[in-house]
Amino acid sequence: MIAISPTGYTNEKIAVTWLDHLIKQIDASPNQHWRLLLLDGHITHCKNDFIIKCHENHIVLFQFPFYLTQVLQPFDVGVFRPCKHYHNKAIHHTLHSLDIEHTLYSFFRELSSICEQSFQPDRIKNSFQESGMFPVSFKQRLRKMRHYNQGKGPEVAATNSAKSNGNPGTQSAISVAEGGELELPVLPSTYFECQREMSEWVDQAEAFSTSSKDRFKQWTKDKQVYLAQPEHQQESYQNRQTRIVEAAQQKSKSTRVIQKGSFITVESARLRKKEKKKK
Repeated sequence: MIAISPTGYTNEKIAVTWLDHLIKQIDASPNQHWRLLLLDGHITHCKNDFIIKCHENHIVLFQFPFYLTQVLQPFDVGVFRPCKHYHNKAIHHTLHSLDIEHTLYSFFRELSSICEQSFQPDRIKNSFQESGMFPVSFKQRLRKMRHYNQGKGPEVAATNSAKSNGNPGTQSAISVAEGGELELPVLPSTYFECQREMSEWVDQAEAFSTSSKDRFKQWTKDKQVYLAQPEHQQESYQNRQTRIVEAAQQKSKSTRVIQKGSFITVESARLRKKEKKKK
């Protein structure tokens, strides 16, 4: 369901309209069995009309604790990240196709493909399992909460300690945590982390033979150039997006606003068409 509002944010009216859409899709009614609806603590989910309509259609509301949706909400855990990935992929495809900008039209053109690739049945089921929502697993939730609250675990800290002692090779070691789960090595996630890791290895290369050291330094230099290319592309893309936003803002100031916040429905379209014929 797609809706618009004057502020650009959801409101009570949109929430109730979305609920009507959900009720229709799951065939909920007072004569059907009860359903469970998982939701966050947004203010629109706590309005009387929303709660009463859910109860009248045999829907039980379950509100996640505050600030824990990234741990408990299944789509936050395992679906939205692939969705962002395919969205970014679509943006890059648009720009590589020599389109000047990725507009709202471009987004809707790619939306069907993004959803089809992101919302896979197996991925959705795994998201419920990873979040511990179904099958219900307190241990799974607690593990994720510790991950987000404490950041790096003891295995990572031990790896960093060994690394600082001049033994970078221990970073590739794979250990098993207390709960019997396999802990993979932490890989660099940014361009600057890659540069720091390679600089540390260059320092270690001083112990190599002259020929090996020269070959290694040349290889490192080539890899640094290769790593810098996507960083420069990202910076160029961000600058381009900034110019697009500024141009859109200037354009919106010089044009007359003709669309007010409202729902686009077939009933309103038919009503406008009927009024036009009368004139």
